[in-house]
Amino acid sequence: MIDIDALGATRRVADHEAPLDRALDGMEDACDDAALATAWARKALKIEPCCLSALLVLAEHAATPVERVALLKEAVSTHQRAVLADPTNEIASYWDVDAKPILAAIALLGDELAEMGDIDGAAGCYREVIERDDDDRLDVQRSMDVLMAGRRLPLKP
Repeated sequence: MIDIDALGATRRVADHEAPLDRALDGMEDACDDAALATAWARKALKIEPCCLSALLVLAEHAATPVERVALLKEAVSTHQRAVLADPTNEIASYWDVDAKPILAAIALLGDELAEMGDIDGAAGCYREVIERDDDDRLDVQRSMDVLMAGRRLPLKP
């Protein structure tokens, strides 16, 4: 079978290869090419609108901080909806058992919100990661401390 990728190039693929798998593989293979990675991510989202990895790739390559925050929020809420809807769901299970990707997304969202001046939003993100991530707790706690130290600085006249 011949497949046309997100940018129009053709390639031979096995008949059993699922379209979403092809899009995810293409996204992963194109990690050094932002345009190609985002094209594959958009293709994956057309197939599976709740594809968390595709949302994260789009967030990584977002043109503006506002767009990045919106995509990260969508990834986090997609994860939360998947877990609430069916805790045994394959996507929800993967993202809960191996929580690193979603926790990294939440920490990145905290960083972006802090940069935009949303101290409360950033602090909420950092708290969630601190509570759930034993490995990265200290790094995120440092980010939280810096955030809170900046909040307590006196306003300059």
